[in-house]
Amino acid sequence: MTLTRCPFVLCTNGCNVVEHARPHDCSQASLSVNHGGIIIVTVAGVSLIAVDVGVQLSTFECVTAHVTSGTSSCVVVLLYRPGLIAVTATFFAELSDILDRFSTLCRPTCARW
Repeated sequence: MTLTRCPFVLCTNGCNVVEHARPHDCSQASLSVNHGGIIIVTVAGVSLIAVDVGVQLSTFECVTAHVTSGTSSCVVVLLYRPGLIAVTATFFAELSDILDRFSTLCRPTCARW
């Protein structure tokens, strides 16, 4: 059994953070130590909104956020794949799926008159 945490946004010391902790193996003797995870951090004034990938990934870790600064915005996709694990066809299928999903992501623009 593994425990996982969904990506969420934290605000600390004026910074905005979207993180995804690495899954923790509950069979280990101690639940107090969990090594790793990935994180997106911005300075104060830059907005982060966590974006759900919509799929369960098995070959790499991923955290995504909609980033807004002033009138500019984009979606940031941060990937981590351990270098000691061989690249497989499953990795390329999952990567292709993520890139397809986010290359077509469109957020409507709101105009004020």
